[in-house]
Amino acid sequence: MAAGVPSYSSGQAAFGTLRISEQVFWAHRADDTPSAWDKPAQHQSNPRKVRVTGYNQHATTALRASNNNRGDVLEVPWNESDNVMRVMKRLEDKLCIPVMYWRLAGDGVVLDPSTLASTHRLFVSNTTVDLVLLPTSAIDEYLAQYGKRHEWRALAPGVTDSSDLRERAAAFFNLLSPVASDAWPVYIQQRTHAEAMLRKRLDQYAGEPLDPLLVQIRAGVEAVLASTKLAPSEQAAVADGVIPLHLELIEAGESTEVMGDAEVLTRIYSPTSPAAIDVHFAYRRAAGAHTTDYALRVMYRVYTPLARPAMERRDFSPRAGQNGWQALFALGICDTIDERGYDDTECDNAWGPSPAEVQRLHRMLFGEGAPASKVGTVEMVRLLMAAVGLPFHVKSEGGGGDEQDDKSHIRWAINDCEWLGWSVRAACGVPLRADAE
Repeated sequence: MAAGVPSYSSGQAAFGTLRISEQVFWAHRADDTPSAWDKPAQHQSNPRKVRVTGYNQHATTALRASNNNRGDVLEVPWNESDNVMRVMKRLEDKLCIPVMYWRLAGDGVVLDPSTLASTHRLFVSNTTVDLVLLPTSAIDEYLAQYGKRHEWRALAPGVTDSSDLRERAAAFFNLLSPVASDAWPVYIQQRTHAEAMLRKRLDQYAGEPLDPLLVQIRAGVEAVLASTKLAPSEQAAVADGVIPLHLELIEAGESTEVMGDAEVLTRIYSPTSPAAIDVHFAYRRAAGAHTTDYALRVMYRVYTPLARPAMERRDFSPRAGQNGWQALFALGICDTIDERGYDDTECDNAWGPSPAEVQRLHRMLFGEGAPASKVGTVEMVRLLMAAVGLPFHVKSEGGGGDEQDDKSHIRWAINDCEWLGWSVRAACGVPLRADAE
């Protein structure tokens, strides 16, 4: 650490003492490599600015000191090319307090310094953005007081005085015509555990934007259910039972489609019986100097009925045919450029469940009563896909195409959407006239 730069103290009262003299500050900054934050925002007739006030008295004191005690507000410019760190560095120039000791926050959100300003809701459509100067030692306090908690369940748990465990499960999870079974105690314990695991993950994003993959899972599930004949409350009940358990997305480079590796595991709890389906998604897309490898695989595992109150340990690198896992479908491609410059392409596409198996999965999830008659088998397969972040539209006589949802933020490389749509229709017994060609 450079001479004259204050050391960290966890006490909030010490925040005001972190300000260093302008002479020492600029001597320290002189060693920095000039960066984009040093450049002024582009000239505009109505310039954009960030207006900063103090979160607490210690932050306010620091702002006043930066204004020579003439006010407790600081303003710095911003433009569409800025990330939050660039704004912070401009503010640091006035505060003379290193950015390592503070963050910017607003509307219950502590801004990630890497966030692109022009895409964040606090900046979009706003010329003047009001934020607070938040000492890092006060972040927990700020989130406890103002932080916005992400919710997964759309429906609040119901209340019942019944001692019957089926009725208790129906009330707490808003189930749809649940059948009689001795396994409801296990269902209640395990689903409660699964929801607690998801709650822990959601709380990691308190005051911050939710993981985009989680957002895509929920949005995709809701979109599929909206295409069924289920009433809105029934759609919400089914969606609440889709519980992501593991998400991992490692991107390599920037692309319109994900280049890298991903793994997702989601459990879908039946709204009609004490059963569940695990859906596992594995994805790899890598490009070398002369090859492009791509593989996408979706598998499922059925629990009917659920037998263990506790959650099973996650299988690492599960394979179809082992530990109850079965293939839903797999897509793969390997492009190689030979010494003559020609492409040598190998495809590895495979569909798993038979029409009879698809019907079995449909009965397991939705039973044989009213809920089942409102959800088609195609919608059921699309639900399995959406549950792992792969929202997919299947072409029907009503129109549309076999394609990923065009509103998806995360785009996967699917080498043969038409084959996938054809396979879904064939397994669900709803082929199109064009499919025979």
